[in-house]
Amino acid sequence: MGWKKRALRLAAAILLLFCTGCESAAAVQAPKADRQPAEAAVSSPQSAAPKAAPAGGKTLPVENIQQRPEFPSGCEITSAAIALNYRGYEVSRETLAGYLPRSSSFSRSDGRLYGPDPRETFVGSPDTDRYGCYAPVVVEAVNRFLAGVGASENSRAVDLTGTPAERLYGFIDRGLPVIVWVTSGMEAPSPGDEWFLRSTGEYFRWIKKEHVMVLMGYTAGQAVFSDPDDARGTV
Repeated sequence: MGWKKRALRLAAAILLLFCTGCESAAAVQAPKADRQPAEAAVSSPQSAAPKAAPAGGKTLPVENIQQRPEFPSGCEITSAAIALNYRGYEVSRETLAGYLPRSSSFSRSDGRLYGPDPRETFVGSPDTDRYGCYAPVVVEAVNRFLAGVGASENSRAVDLTGTPAERLYGFIDRGLPVIVWVTSGMEAPSPGDEWFLRSTGEYFRWIKKEHVMVLMGYTAGQAVFSDPDDARGTV
């Protein structure tokens, strides 16, 4: 069980959450009568490590969706589908993937490899083995989906960069699952492929085994996740 504490420390880097009462976020009305109003938000990387889970615990009844075999690198959009379905939006990973901006365009110039920015687009495609995207791209996909299903103008995903990591448990207490960026198998992050971002010229290095799951609970100081790439579902 100890790995779950380490997982949450990594997950604090980027998060996507559906919440009520979050500062700077607008309400997202869930379509089912038994759902409460919600907000969607995403946070970019932050350096502070979260505190250990509080005493007691709570686990939300989140239904798992597996990304494989169709989406070997589609953990981001599958996790978004898991969270959206919990909030009452019946959407498949395939449908939601259609809202993703994506690019597989790489080229060389002056000895440098240039490619897409994963903060702007899904690099590669979910149905291939590389690469993925970061929080702002999922925000865009969720916003496009919400607009497409006729959600209210105030129904939108919001980037909550800098949200204190310890607030994650508070969202669970309020019945709100959180999508988090971690690594497969909870391994320590290690450097992967590198390129220069075509849009800015900035040097970029991908994190090996980047992975996304849904934080759905905590118990006895441990975090509980819905993992789209683990046959157990809840880990």
